Amino acid sequence: MAAMSLWLPLLSIAQADSLRSLRPGGRVESFPLRSTHGDQTIWSPGAPTVFVIWANWSPQSLVALTGISRAAARAALHWDVMPINVDQRTPGPQALARMDSLAHKAGMSDPVYFDPDLELFSRWGVVTVPSIIVCRMDGTVEMIVDRWEATTRDRLVHGFLGTLQSRSDSVPVDTMATCHRQLEAAAALWRYGSRDSAVTLAKSVGNACPQFATPHVLMSQWYWESRNPTAAGREARAAVHADSEDVWGWSVLAALCQRQGQSDSARIFGSRALACDSDFAPAWLTIAQADLAVGDTASTRTTLQALDHLNQHLARAEVARATLYEERGDRARAATSWRRAVEMRLGGH
Repeated sequence: MAAMSLWLPLLSIAQADSLRSLRPGGRVESFPLRSTHGDQTIWSPGAPTVFVIWANWSPQSLVALTGISRAAARAALHWDVMPINVDQRTPGPQALARMDSLAHKAGMSDPVYFDPDLELFSRWGVVTVPSIIVCRMDGTVEMIVDRWEATTRDRLVHGFLGTLQSRSDSVPVDTMATCHRQLEAAAALWRYGSRDSAVTLAKSVGNACPQFATPHVLMSQWYWESRNPTAAGREARAAVHADSEDVWGWSVLAALCQRQGQSDSARIFGSRALACDSDFAPAWLTIAQADLAVGDTASTRTTLQALDHLNQHLARAEVARATLYEERGDRARAATSWRRAVEMRLGGH
């Protein structure tokens, strides 16, 4: 079903379409909203955001909301989705309850917002419901989708990834929250093959926050998965230089030493990793390999017994987590936890 068109005050649809005030390349400024529970908030630029303008009376709105929540889950994207209901100027209790019910049915979580007095609706010149607006971190509009079609999900994913390609200088890296958001964006870019952009974004965070180990940890993991041990080691050294308690950095250095036949150094770095986190199974495994390489079978046996005990403990925790997900009806996460539990029990953690 095509998206339903709305009449703006004193304007025909054709006039409204030609006078749409919000367009790709434009900018979304800060604006107030109210949640269905009565809370007020002000949205401001600072994170890539997907706005969904929808209404209770529009069947296509439910299709769009469901499609967006599924796209986010399938793409494993950490994006901010802000559904904004434009059902009525002053919705009553029944209308608010209906908003909550429909949004939750579509897979959206709280809070659910509505547009008081339809002020935002008029200011943006919205001409169809639902309308989907994807914004960059600085509020620049990346794309606008006026109807949900078969190809919309892929368009949204690629449009959202477009918001992550580079960091806007108008949003400085000055808080840990901003750093973490940008690293989530970098991880999404890496997963979708935009690896140069991912590394550039991660490096920008590392340069802005030299005492923050996570960017180097992330890049070390990427290089390790890409079978580039030299680059992985470089970033691991940078990680432990930024934070001497970074378990991943020490573990990578241990694994690299073991790969190069430097068993003594591998055990030293592995021990440093375990001093940071005694439950970090890869470090135990590297130490066992180093012990075995020098013929210390007694230490190898002791280390593997510790690793087996750890895997059993972690497996039990994953079983409990899987059971909880099943009780909540979250089959996808439950399946992931069951798989991890089996891998851990088999020593594959």
